[in-house]
Amino acid sequence: MALILALALLTGSFFVIREVNTSRQALGLTRSALPNQARPDLLTNVLFSVGRALAVDYLWIGLQKMQENGRYFDANQRAEWICQLQPHFPSVWIFQAWNMSYNISVAMNSGPDRWRWVKNGFELLRDQGIPLNPRSLSLYQQLAWIFSHKIGQMSDDQHWYYKEQLAREMEEIIGWPDPNYDAICKAPDTWNELIADPQMAEFVEKFQEFQLDPQEKFLYLLSHREEFVEKVLAWIDDPANAEQRILLEGFLRARRLKKEWKLDPKLIAEFRTDDMFGPLDFRTPQAHAIYWAYAGLKAAGQKDITLESLAAAAGQTQAFEALNTERIIYACLQDLFRRGHFILTPEGIHPMIAPDIRFIPVVHRVYLALGKEEAAQNDIPWDGTAGETFKSGHVNFLRKAVSVAYQFGSEALAKKYWNIMLKMYPNPEYDGGMEAFVYQYAREDIESGGMVDINSTVMSYMFQAYISYAAGDDYTALAKERIAKLVYNRYMKDRLLKDPTGRMNMAPLAELQKHAQDMALKVLPETMQERLRIRLNLQPQPAAQEETGKGYIPMPR
Repeated sequence: MALILALALLTGSFFVIREVNTSRQALGLTRSALPNQARPDLLTNVLFSVGRALAVDYLWIGLQKMQENGRYFDANQRAEWICQLQPHFPSVWIFQAWNMSYNISVAMNSGPDRWRWVKNGFELLRDQGIPLNPRSLSLYQQLAWIFSHKIGQMSDDQHWYYKEQLAREMEEIIGWPDPNYDAICKAPDTWNELIADPQMAEFVEKFQEFQLDPQEKFLYLLSHREEFVEKVLAWIDDPANAEQRILLEGFLRARRLKKEWKLDPKLIAEFRTDDMFGPLDFRTPQAHAIYWAYAGLKAAGQKDITLESLAAAAGQTQAFEALNTERIIYACLQDLFRRGHFILTPEGIHPMIAPDIRFIPVVHRVYLALGKEEAAQNDIPWDGTAGETFKSGHVNFLRKAVSVAYQFGSEALAKKYWNIMLKMYPNPEYDGGMEAFVYQYAREDIESGGMVDINSTVMSYMFQAYISYAAGDDYTALAKERIAKLVYNRYMKDRLLKDPTGRMNMAPLAELQKHAQDMALKVLPETMQERLRIRLNLQPQPAAQEETGKGYIPMPR
């Protein structure tokens, strides 16, 4: 009887287990299937002799010794073995990615070789470690750190090369200089969903008459128009097809983002908004860092993430990885404000950077959210400021924001945050007015600022010089031009003595002048644009030439 009962229970469990496994998968409680490169059975010769657990311990101890002795290439091989034996062990994925991006990369001499190893490091986490451990926040945090620090900061001699390579790869995918993030983020997930619309189906079918596969050739067509016959160009340029062209382009670019960089456009749409992280430019490493930090927090269980919820989480006792992940987001937003305006030219030695004043409101809201959360934690009424803990950082940010916004031609924005600063943090230093404050702040930057601050000051004076030329005020324009050159030359001379490697060099002065000229032409009214062109002996140029930065005319002497 007992045997019959046992058989009945065993048979019943067979049917129940299928339902249990289905529920486990739906709730994300199962581990990802191992790809071939992470199958433990590939190391059977080791496993048969000492067993899996002992093999991992042995390899890990040897790995630590190799690291201590600077044997980074050997350590990389050991780490790969451990990843194969223990693919659900996040620490070894982190170790191997760090070893590639930081240790092996700096052993290389050339920029391309270094970039290859930096890229190997973040691709290891992105393409292998995270898919096998989708809920491990530490992997997302390390991936975000490589983008924000190794590529985004300036500690590596080849950091300009990393930034340029990342930007150029992303420009091809997102469609620079006019990326349509809205179309990319709203694109359907599959080709069948896209062509379900009759008008879109008719649009793509037309390509068959031209013997072109729109999935393979459409993006190439957009960037190599000169290689295609007139009837093809006429078809895609027809105003009647404008909506379908935008939708098709958005779909194909979204597909490339997902396939080549593992970036989910739907996730980007959640936080690339005015009330979240602002107009992120995915040519910058900071945007990638924010993406992976945000994705990690969501994977770890945080829901309905906002600036306020991040601030609330920062004020609570939580896992070390979560706190550090949120700090990466805050730091990247600060970086984007200070140097997020990113320019590439084919002739450039390295990218040019300038402050991006669009991120002033974003960073300001972060400070307010932190202050509000601090008040809630201390059970006191919120006074509308950043609170005592974050007061110093907020004051410094507001001072910088007012100065930068004013210097880069947005006096209304500068005035707005000047009034906010006066209201929140009154100081007798501000009694002389905004203009006097900006002058004094710029002077302090010149005397004690680092590369980013000096770059911002030089760019702002050049920008103001071109505005003055457009207004017919050559006297003021020449004075501002002289200040820009003086600051630039002084910095470069001092930097050459302190750092012969060129790691902290700014772009050539002529390129900074060209960039400032382009910035001025974009913001000036048409009548002033014309006056500036006449003053500089500029002629209207085709759009393609303006995009590549050709045709530069130096400032008048």
